[in-house]
Amino acid sequence: MEGGLARMATVIEHIRKANPGKTLYFNTGDTLQGSAEAMFTRGQALIEVMNLLKPDFDEPGNWDYLYGSERFLETFVGSPGKPSLAWLFSFIKLLLIEQL
Repeated sequence: MEGGLARMATVIEHIRKANPGKTLYFNTGDTLQGSAEAMFTRGQALIEVMNLLKPDFDEPGNWDYLYGSERFLETFVGSPGKPSLAWLFSFIKLLLIEQL
């Protein structure tokens, strides 16, 4: 088991197997920044990897607004089957900030 996403995948899989039907995995955001891959793909490279980890919930972090409101909507509203209330409040906040 190595660090980074490989380690996360191993730990998540182990916890899910040890507790079938009794676990929730929250992606708490800041997913779309921090690497060249993320920058050159507007976060898509990391979205694809995170989707392989199958989070139960996706909530945006402050860095997930990096590419503006259109990309934010593509990323967080376009996640069928993953309930999210925080994205609505976060998007409203983003719109208000963009108006300043």
